[in-house]
Amino acid sequence: QHYQTLQKRFLNYVKVSPFSLLNINPEKYFAFLKECFSHKRKTLKNNIISYDYEKIMNVLNTYGLTESVRAEQISEDIFIEIFKSLEC
Repeated sequence: QHYQTLQKRFLNYVKVSPFSLLNINPEKYFAFLKECFSHKRKTLKNNIISYDYEKIMNVLNTYGLTESVRAEQISEDIFIEIFKSLEC
């Protein structure tokens, strides 16, 4: 019982953001996601034209995805990898 209380206090004290674990700036990441989903019927490529297309395609190709993929077809893990590859 005492251990669980201490563990709970410790976890409440040390609240670690998943973004800090991933070494990602949350504001920049959410701005990136907002651009990715800005136009629902457009492909990811057309939504984020201001980013390095080659780096995006390298990540997408790793997962067997093509340039015609839409944002809603991509998992969050892939978005994080794309974001990190762009060094935003």
